[in-house]
Amino acid sequence: MIFCWIYKQVIAHSLDANRALPERIQSHVRSCPECRGFQESEIRLTERLIGHAARHSETPPPFLHGKIVAALDQDSRRGEAERSGFRPGWSAALVSLSLVLISALAVHLFQPARIASELDHSPETQAVSTTDESLRSVVKLPDVEMLRVWSQNLDQPLETELQSVVHDARQTFQFFAQNFLPDQF
Repeated sequence: MIFCWIYKQVIAHSLDANRALPERIQSHVRSCPECRGFQESEIRLTERLIGHAARHSETPPPFLHGKIVAALDQDSRRGEAERSGFRPGWSAALVSLSLVLISALAVHLFQPARIASELDHSPETQAVSTTDESLRSVVKLPDVEMLRVWSQNLDQPLETELQSVVHDARQTFQFFAQNFLPDQF
């Protein structure tokens, strides 16, 4: 019968919640052998689960809580010390600003040379080229070695941040290994 499926759901839910069955369902169970068998099997299953639950409820080792709290305190103190000396947000902003300035400088310096090569050698072009030469004599362009030094200085905060991330990941794995893996390994 289609209602038997619904009654079985109510029976299972009531037994799981440890509540009595409604009177209408109890009368159906008394008259339906299939639902009565289902109820008896569910009662046996529930009793077995309750019986085995006490055996499986183990308390954690007595010093586990202390180990976790001590490790968290140690990590928070170490994190505060690292955060006070190094600010990744400012480093990222400095790197971004430097890249923008270098890009603007490169566009500004290389654009007159391209324009001059495209123009013919008219008197106006010669006047522009003399103005360009006078500007180059005032502004000293960095040499290749200076650009390498700048590049290394810009890469250093990124390398430091990467080392910090790797260090934190190692500490996290060690923490989990010490506190959550069995001692047999």
